[in-house]
Parts: sequence; structure tokens; C-alpha cells
Amino acid sequence: MQIDNDVILCAVEQRVLLGLGGPILHFLILFLSFFHISFFLYHYYITCIHRYVQLAFYIYIISFYMTDQRVEESLGRDRIVLGDN
Repeated sequence: MQIDNDVILCAVEQRVLLGLGGPILHFLILFLSFFHISFFLYHYYITCIHRYVQLAFYIYIISFYMTDQRVEESLGRDRIVLGDN
């Protein structure tokens, strides 16, 4: 019984492709899961940074408003004092 070279090559190619299919599939699953986790962490950190920036902005606005009111009150007192003299 004589076996054709094409049949042997075809069997070897199938064997190699099936053998590589597992590691390639595992690599794709790991890569996609890592991408999903990294995207989740990226979204989480961006959300946290946005909250801290928003909080800092609110604190800045409140402190600016309070400082502005203090300046107005002190100017008002000075004007009253200067006006009374």
C-alpha cells in the first residue's frame, strides 16, 4: 500500500493547525480578558479622577466665594468707617 505525499502533508497540516489552535485560542482569550480588565480599570480610574477634579473645583469655587465675601465685607466696613469719619 502506497501513501501519497499530499495525503501525508494534508494530515500533518491538519495536525499542526489543530495543535496550534489550542494555544492561539488560549492566547486570544487571555488577550481579550486582559483588554477587558484594563478597559474596566481605565474607566474606573477616569471616573475617580473626574470625581476628584470635580470635588476640587467645588472646593475652589466655595473658597473663592467665601474669600470674595470676606473682601466685600472688609471693604464695606472700611467704607463705613471712612464714611463715618
